[in-house]
Amino acid sequence: MSVEISILTGSNVSIYRQIIEQVCAAAFSGQIPEDEPLPSVRALAEQLVINPNTVARAYGELVREGILESRPVRGMFISKRRQICSKSERKRRIEQSVISLDA
Repeated sequence: MSVEISILTGSNVSIYRQIIEQVCAAAFSGQIPEDEPLPSVRALAEQLVINPNTVARAYGELVREGILESRPVRGMFISKRRQICSKSERKRRIEQSVISLDA
């Protein structure tokens, strides 16, 4: 993966939420290409020295939100972007959701 995920253990934001926010930011900015697999649950948990259930919870929420998709045997990937609204509207919505996560 071209983007490093890191966690702040002393943060008020939960670890799984930190993972979600970093994957979302990387996906929306294009830092993670759609054809590049994310680290497996076990690999990311070992890298971050956290419980694999925490990573699984973050990945599960990202799948439910439509950010990630699970491809059998191949792993987790960024979901293909569907053009539902204009580029400016999409950018406005993304910025609004990121701001609400920070609040």
